[in-house]
Amino acid sequence: MPNTRIVLVCPLRRELHEIRSYIGGEWVVEKKEGFTLYRNSTWEKTYSWYLYSALIGTDIKSIKQKIKNIIQYYSPDIIIELGYAGGLDPELMPGTMVISDTAYSHTAAQMINLCKCAALSEKESDNKVCLHASVLCTSAIINDDHQRRRLFEKYHTGIVTGETYTLAEQCMKNNIQCYSIRIITDSYGSDINHMHAAEFAELFINGISGLKDIINILANEIKVCKEANNNYGNKELL
Repeated sequence: MPNTRIVLVCPLRRELHEIRSYIGGEWVVEKKEGFTLYRNSTWEKTYSWYLYSALIGTDIKSIKQKIKNIIQYYSPDIIIELGYAGGLDPELMPGTMVISDTAYSHTAAQMINLCKCAALSEKESDNKVCLHASVLCTSAIINDDHQRRRLFEKYHTGIVTGETYTLAEQCMKNNIQCYSIRIITDSYGSDINHMHAAEFAELFINGISGLKDIINILANEIKVCKEANNNYGNKELL
């Protein structure tokens, strides 16, 4: 039986829907005291490890509780956050996949290191993948170039989200490897207030085109990560 467990979590239902559709296979619903996860039985048979997906929402309290439930009931080796992101770095274009190495909380003025995987360095040759951009976490809606430029100059972060820091913090407390993979869906020159859902979906679907390879790379490196990293704050696959 498989013993490696990877959980993909999304803040928004439409993100989760696109991820499940992209990965394909049969997703089996599993419920634990009102909390729902989806287990991919096809990947379980093909790769001999468990792949789950779950909706965690955008509310801080909700995220904390759902991550607690995931850890309690499923004991994951890795939790991967997936979703949309706003671009702050003017060099990062819409559709870019950003695998962040750090998360900075605008509210708490604190930073957390996210997991890094040296085996993903092969993805750097793809100009649609960025491995070295921090994520700024704030509840504010960033929808104009002036705001983007101001935040980028102040924090030097590549993207902005609302959930990453809270997720990473919960994973760190429970010694769970945490990765953040976000697709930039709005950046300089775009206005999210006037973007249609279809535009978001197209950018997101194009952006996650290499996700299956990344999940497999991380799954194959779990054993190395467990042996090589004793300090969560400095987790880096060797």
